[in-house]
Order: sequence, then structure tokens, then C-alpha cells
Amino acid sequence: MLNNSRMLRSIMGMLVLIIVCACNSSSSVTPDVTDVAVDQTAPIITTFTIPVASSTLVVSGVVLAASDNVAVTGYYLSTNSIPPGATAAWSTSTPSSYIFTSPGTMTLYAWVKDAAGNVSAYQSTSVTITLPPAQSPTAVLEIDAAGTDTAPLHSPWDTWALWTPAPVSVADAARSPMIRYIAFFNATGGMPALPENELYDEDAAGNPVYHFERLTPKLDSVLAAGFKPYIVLSYTPLKLASDPAAISPEFGTNTSPPKDWNKYYNYIKAFFENLSLTYGVGEVASWRFRCGTEPDNGAWWSGTMDEWFKFYDYTISAARVANPNVNMRININPGNYMSSASPFVAALAARIQAGTFSIPGESPIVPSVISFSYYQDDPSKIAAAVSDIRSELERYPMFGGIPLGVDEGYIYDDETGAIMYSRLDGTEFGGAYFALLTATMVEQNILWGALWNTGAADVPPPARNVLDLFQQLLVGGIRLGWSTAYGKPVDNNVVGGLAVRPVGVSNGQVRLMVFNYNASRSANAAESVLLRLRGVSASGVKVTWYRIDRNHANYSARWLADSAEIPRNAYTTSALSLYDLDPTDGIIQKGVDLWNANKSIYAALSKVFPESEQAVRMPNAEGTLEIQLTLPPHGVVFMRLDPP
Repeated sequence: MLNNSRMLRSIMGMLVLIIVCACNSSSSVTPDVTDVAVDQTAPIITTFTIPVASSTLVVSGVVLAASDNVAVTGYYLSTNSIPPGATAAWSTSTPSSYIFTSPGTMTLYAWVKDAAGNVSAYQSTSVTITLPPAQSPTAVLEIDAAGTDTAPLHSPWDTWALWTPAPVSVADAARSPMIRYIAFFNATGGMPALPENELYDEDAAGNPVYHFERLTPKLDSVLAAGFKPYIVLSYTPLKLASDPAAISPEFGTNTSPPKDWNKYYNYIKAFFENLSLTYGVGEVASWRFRCGTEPDNGAWWSGTMDEWFKFYDYTISAARVANPNVNMRININPGNYMSSASPFVAALAARIQAGTFSIPGESPIVPSVISFSYYQDDPSKIAAAVSDIRSELERYPMFGGIPLGVDEGYIYDDETGAIMYSRLDGTEFGGAYFALLTATMVEQNILWGALWNTGAADVPPPARNVLDLFQQLLVGGIRLGWSTAYGKPVDNNVVGGLAVRPVGVSNGQVRLMVFNYNASRSANAAESVLLRLRGVSASGVKVTWYRIDRNHANYSARWLADSAEIPRNAYTTSALSLYDLDPTDGIIQKGVDLWNANKSIYAALSKVFPESEQAVRMPNAEGTLEIQLTLPPHGVVFMRLDPP
């Protein structure tokens, strides 16, 4: 006989069902005791605050925290005090902003729930929204949303530069989705401080000894992480240098030409033969190569211009002999030139146009790319630098339309003269800088630019956020026509952007980047910008935007305030900049400890949050949609416009 009894009991808010099975000794059924827990405890909101005042309908700075006996799984904000039901649009992440539909004193209600569906009691708080009076736009940007452009927008930021070869991890690849190539500067020797990078040696009798095995593991790590190598063949290995004591005080590299050109030729030939044997001819042909760094800069090259061209000729000849397959020819580009007006540019083009080559019986080749360095702090001037190079090259028909690349540059010093050690700015200034620089490089058809650093993955600076959103939202889309209709930005601001129509999206979606840049960090003028999109669906659009400025996706203001009283160390003759991409560069240990202690706070402040507009905007009868934006100083906005 099988007897069953059931007993219910409530323990600590949990409904526990206990099933007791009592069996006689002759039963073959094994007794079971099973506890089935049912969560009946609702979460509790512990903190709910928003700013008391706002000048925009989008109110950021929402702080919502809650506790639960198991876990909080949903968050809900509303201007209506009616509790949300099970089918409401609960968010799985903590909200940081809310978009109101009208100004005035508005009350916002918050609820949270757990996985069992238990909903908390609400908490409420209020904000007074006072919108500024309507302004005449200082700039009007027109976009042809129905354009028939066919050129996809590419990212110029596909190269990550390493000063010396080092292993690259899969984690590096995961946090750098825009990067395809890893540039190895000084990969082939010439640095006394890094003997492990010397691939060339000689025995006691002066015979060459090659150590290509020193570079192979580093190349393996690049390939395993999903990148391609970009090998910079510079400079002369120490055992081959005509003047081993000619070491650059700036860079610690040998600047002299080879003392034995035949030995140098054989070294480069063996170098490429080893690459082809190890990785395959086809694979190596897909890599990038450059001969030298800034030959027009005495800190890198102390030989003559003619000796430099001989160095370049011997390098490309040795590589050509090592890989004679013309269908998989290795292109070794010259550069990168220190100045866009360098005399090396015209001299190189003239030599190649005339068929001049340092080795009798061989002909020169037209490089696939000519690269240069760009160190000016104002990215709007890069167009003039491109014009300088192209005006020289246009004199030689063989160089018509040759692509350009930027292999070095960015911000070296801030406005006080303090050194930007990481070559990037960690504040909103750096974000706007990269927005303008990226847009200008796209406009000027620059094939690639090298990034020295992009910041830690867990605390991205504004510049990194700009690059990430540019890659995610714009790259690969069909570029749309863009023009400034009228208006004049104030206080020397530069207002501009880019627009694309995503490939494969048939619903008329448009994506935009708009920025307000000023070459002065201290500029504080906002811009009232009118976006005028022609050819928009008559049903209107829904707008989602992402803001990167002083108060959005940016930890720098908080960090600078937290660390204001902590002194920096000295670096060479000048202190390191307060605005450096790496906040711990040049700061004393107390500052490093402060950064580490508050890192989670800075990481939260640096995150980008999409802000979705609730109301649907309607275009006018001509199908033109107008959206007015206020761009704060050094502000960048990315927008996604979707039909409703």
C-alpha cells in the first residue's frame, strides 16, 4: 500500500512544497523527499535618483539600485504610476537615462522585478525640464537620404602600431574590431637596447648568422589572433651598420647605411625566403611591408638621400628575388615621410618615372601606397598635407591616383607643452579630434592610418568610443551625399560628419556621425546644428543616438577632479600631460592606487548608452526631415534613423 501526504510551509518568504512518501516494507517503490522552492519575495528599490533639473528631454544620470533575496532581473521606468504588467518592456540592464516627451516638472516612477515575476513597490522622483529657447542654427548639414551613391565607406583605422615586436593575444583582437594589421616597427634589428630583435649576426670569420627564429613566435601570435603582420624593415642591423655608434638619441636606433651592401642584400633575401618557407608564398604576399621610417628625419636616417634610395632599391630587389612569382609579388612601400612636403617624395617619383634603379639590369616598381607622418594637433589641416603630396606626385603620370596612408602621428603635446606620452588624448577633446580626423581621412581617400594605442578595453576613453561606434555603425555602409547648406560655426568650431545607408537594410535606415571640434581644448561654445535629410519616408523615422562628450561616455572629468591634488612625475624636460590617454602615465604611486581603487566607477562612466526617442518625427510634404541638435564643446553624436 502506498500512502502520500502533502504539507505546505512558508520559510523566509519562500513557498516550500514538501512531498512525503511513506511506503510499506513490501513496496518496491523507493521513497523520495523533494523540496520545490517557489520565490514569493519581491525585490526592494534601495536607491532611485535623477537630476533635479535638465535642459534637455533626455535626462541622464539616472541611478537605480535594488536588492532581492535571489536576484534582480528587470528594470522599468515610466511617467505613469500604474504598475507594469508581465508584457511590459522591462529592461534587463540598469537604466542610466530617460527620455521625457515634454518639458516641465515631471515625475518618474521606477519598478524592479525578479526572475519569479515578483514586482517591487514603486519609488518616484521628479525633475524640472526647462528647454532653452529655439536658436537659429549655426550650421545646417544636408544629407541626401535617398542618394544613389555606390561606394561603401571604409575605415582608415585598420593598423595597430607596436614600437617593437611583441606577442599579440586573442584578447587584443577582441577589443580592437577595427584593426586588421599589426605594424612591427624595428622588426629587423638596429636597436642596441633590444638585442633580442637583432636577426642578423656574424661569426668570428665574418660570415652571416641569421636568427629569424626570434621573430617567428611573434608573427605566429599575430596570425593566431586573426591579424596580418605589417613589417617595417628598419633599420640597419648593428653588425651591418657602417657606423654602429650612430644611435638616435630620440629612438635608440641605428641611423647609418649598411657597410656591406651585398651582405645587406643577402640578409633581406634570406629574410623573405624564410617567411615564404615558414608561412607560404601566398600568405606572405597578403602582408604589408614598408622600408624604413621617416628617411627625411635625421633622427632616423643619417645617410644621404641617394644612400636612402639605394637602401630602398636593395630591399625591394632582394624581396623580389626571394619571391619571383609575379602574381604574388611582395610590395614594399617607401616611407613614411616625416613631412608631407618632403623633397624625398618628388625625388622618389622622379627616379621611378625615369626607370632609375641602384642595381644594373633591374627596373623600379611603383609602390602600392605612399605613407607619411601627421603630427599636427589640428586634424582639419590634414587636407592641406594630402594636397602637398598629391600636387608633387601629379607631376609624374605613373603616380596618378596612388593611395596614401598615415603611419604615424596624432597628438604629441597638449596646449601647455606637456608630453602626450601615449600619443592620444583621454578627454572629450580626443573624441572630437578623432571624429574630425576620421571624417577628413575618409574625405581625402586615405587608405589607412596607424593607431598607437586605443586605451584599456574596460575603461575606453572618448576617442576609443568614437572609433568603436564609427566601426559598428558606419563602416561598410553606402556613403550618402553630405553638404553644409549655410550657417557659420561659432568660436572657430569645426562642424561636420559622415552619413551612410547600411548595406542589406531595405527599410530606409540612415546612420550618421556629427561632431563639434575646436583646436583649442578650452573652447566652450556649443553649436546649434540643423540636420536636413532629403528623401525620407513619409511615415517618419525613429531616432536613436549615442553621445560622446564631457558628460557622456567619458570618465575624464571625474578622474581629473579626483586626482587634482596628486602631483605628476617629470618626464624628460617636461611633465606628462594631465590629459594623457593612460591616466597613470607620469603620476606618482598614490595616483595609480586611486585609479585602481575607483576603476569600476570610471569604467561605468566610460560606457556608451543608446538613447531612443519615443516620439516619431514627421518629414514635410517634400520628404525632408529636419532634426535640430545642440552639440556641446568637443561633442560627438552618432545617430541611427529607422522608419517606425
